[in-house]
Amino acid sequence: MKLSEAKKTGFFRVRINIGQFFEGSKEEDVFVTLREPTYAESKAAGDGEAEDAFIGLLPQLLMDHNFEGDNGGAATATEVVEMLKNSTSALVYVVKKWQEALPLTKLTAGSSGKSDDSGSKTVFSPKK
Repeated sequence: MKLSEAKKTGFFRVRINIGQFFEGSKEEDVFVTLREPTYAESKAAGDGEAEDAFIGLLPQLLMDHNFEGDNGGAATATEVVEMLKNSTSALVYVVKKWQEALPLTKLTAGSSGKSDDSGSKTVFSPKK
């Protein structure tokens, strides 16, 4: 595998459905997809309170979402995270679901594409 390909596909990603936090939306209607942090990002985040430090990393880790900006184009990762900060429950839910899904905190490799009852879907999981 080429290094450039590994960098694109080698990071763990998890889709988290959050429509339940938005009136009139079904859980699966609204989502964010987060990747795992790099070693450097994890090390830097480890310097503060774990949850607060990782919230600071969210704009870098947000790989996909289905939010539209007020100008009609796709919202930026920073805009999405700032919007999520307006709801403590939505923000904490996203962070907790993301932390629970990380391979280092839950060693269940090989469950690619499986969904669970929590609204999280594993988009990529390394093979054993």
